[in-house]
Amino acid sequence: LMNHLLTRLTFFILSFNVHVSFVASCSDNETLYNVTMNDAYGDGWGAVYLVITSCDDETLLSTRSVNGYSTHTQFCVPDGGEAFWYSCLCTDTPCSFLSDVSWTIDDANGIEVVSGDGNVPVTEYGDCGTKTPTMVPTPCESVSSVVMFYVEDYLSNTAADNTYTVLDSLCTSITTITSWTSGDLSSHLSGQSIFIIPELSGSTDWTTVLSAADISTLYSFVSDGGSLIIMGDNPSKSYDVSLLNEVFGYNLTHASNDDCARNASVDVIDSWSYRTVFASDAAPTSLEYASLVQCLEVSSLPTTAVSVYGTDDHSWVTWMPLNSGAINFIAWDYSTIDDAETAGTLDDWVKVMQLSMTSQQTEEPTSFPTAVPTILPSHSRPPTQEPTHIPTPLPTY
Repeated sequence: LMNHLLTRLTFFILSFNVHVSFVASCSDNETLYNVTMNDAYGDGWGAVYLVITSCDDETLLSTRSVNGYSTHTQFCVPDGGEAFWYSCLCTDTPCSFLSDVSWTIDDANGIEVVSGDGNVPVTEYGDCGTKTPTMVPTPCESVSSVVMFYVEDYLSNTAADNTYTVLDSLCTSITTITSWTSGDLSSHLSGQSIFIIPELSGSTDWTTVLSAADISTLYSFVSDGGSLIIMGDNPSKSYDVSLLNEVFGYNLTHASNDDCARNASVDVIDSWSYRTVFASDAAPTSLEYASLVQCLEVSSLPTTAVSVYGTDDHSWVTWMPLNSGAINFIAWDYSTIDDAETAGTLDDWVKVMQLSMTSQQTEEPTSFPTAVPTILPSHSRPPTQEPTHIPTPLPTY
């Protein structure tokens, strides 16, 4: 979404296959419209963008469905909101599967005003007079460039697909590792600064197929200033801590799922977390449980680590500095984004991902802090639903 629209939303906008109720704040002379974007195959619009401009050629909305079957957002039209230009435009050639794309625009009362598919020329709604819009699609500019491990044999495919979707929604330029040969990690990470590993719950523990050179490469990558972001794994496998312990010499252990299944609120703006960007005003003041949060035992953390979110015993988000770089552990694997969106917990976990991609060490701590948590009521955990279709990673624009 373009910056003009972002400033009007009260919380993060993400594109997932559930109904999302956005709350836009339009000024007195503006009119609110609701947008529903559908994809028949459920894998997003690819290079197709829905573009809305005002009669004065101000871009009000330039967006697409990143993933899923149905995506919802809103925009505000100035000058009474009785007229605007709209079109569905493509940013790539050739454009394909346009028949999968459909969308509707409703007024604030839920009455449909216009609709279309993925091949709509510049069209006027209302009366803009003699003015002609430019109607150039404006894909969001990449704010981060990352390498993401995406090899099916070693991952939870659901968690990996959803992690990719979250990264894409944050305007991230993503290079994926989709096949694995022992000894190749150096070539994959050359010239990169952020390496993201989704939930390692595949049929094989990736650590067991790493060569000595791969282990040395990953250690040096972080030590020399890189950022490793790794999502939590099921404690029954613990392939995530297996990797971190082998590469970095830690002795990390998982808490049980039952121990992690509770809400926790920890003040992140304190004398310890100021060393990370989680001290930013953009950081959530607390995180709520999302199925499944697969946290770490605080007692197993290295002495230089900061448990940014969690309880006295369990760490949900952990920052572990190493010389010029850091490891960011996120206990949630993003496998149940639908449930999290429904529960209203998704936005904060996405902010954690975004902040992790900008996390930098400013001063190495010398001992482990003691956080004072506030425990909130427990949430029941809905079962994980496996998708019937595993989407192909979207191209980067």
